[in-house]
Amino acid sequence: MKNPRVIFYIDGFNLYYGIDDLNISKYKWLDIQKLSENLCGTNQQLIKVKYFTSRVRNDPAKIRRQNTYLQAVETLPLVEIFYGSYILTSKDFNCAQCACLNTVDIPKEKRTDINIASQLFSDFYYDNCDTARIISGDSDLVPAIKVTKSIFQNKKIKFYFPPKRFSGEIKKVCDSSKMLPVNILDNCLLPDQLMNKFGYVIKRPVKWY
Repeated sequence: MKNPRVIFYIDGFNLYYGIDDLNISKYKWLDIQKLSENLCGTNQQLIKVKYFTSRVRNDPAKIRRQNTYLQAVETLPLVEIFYGSYILTSKDFNCAQCACLNTVDIPKEKRTDINIASQLFSDFYYDNCDTARIISGDSDLVPAIKVTKSIFQNKKIKFYFPPKRFSGEIKKVCDSSKMLPVNILDNCLLPDQLMNKFGYVIKRPVKWY
C-alpha cells in the first residue's frame, strides 16, 4: 500500500497571531515546510505546503519584516504562497474623555478562508492528496469543510489550532484536531541567513530573535 499523501494548508495570519500571543518572537521566523514535515507521520508523504496570507499595509516596519519572511518562505521547495487582500476600513468612535468624534482605520484580511476552501476542494477533486492538514482556528472554514467532507468521504481533514485559536465548531466537522504542539517550534526555525535563487542573502529581522 502506498504511503498516504498529505498537503498542508496554513492560514498565515491565524498562525502569526497565535505565535504572537506566545510572546516568543523567534517563532515568527518559522520554517513552515519543516513544521509540516514534523507534523506528518513517518508513513506519510508530504506533497505540498500551501501558505495563505495577504501583504500588510500602512506600517513600513511590518511591511519590511513580512517581505523578508515571504522571501525566505519562497526558498522552501514544497511551499506555494497564495495571496488574499488586506484592506483598511474606517470606523468612527467618540473619545471617552472629550466626546470628540474620531476616525480610526481597522485592518482586515480578506479571502484567506475562500482561498483555502478553493484549494482544498480542488486538491480533493483532482486526487492530489489523501489527507489535508489545516493550520488555522478560523471557524469561517466550517461550511467549506462540511461540504467537502460530504462529497469526498474517503478523504481525511485534520486541523491544528495555533496557540489560543481553538474552535469547537471546527472540531465537530473535521476528522480530527489538536492544538499545534508548541514544543516542536524550536526545531522548525529558518536559518538566521539564507540565500534565494538569485544569490540574494535574506537575514532574519532583528526583532524576531
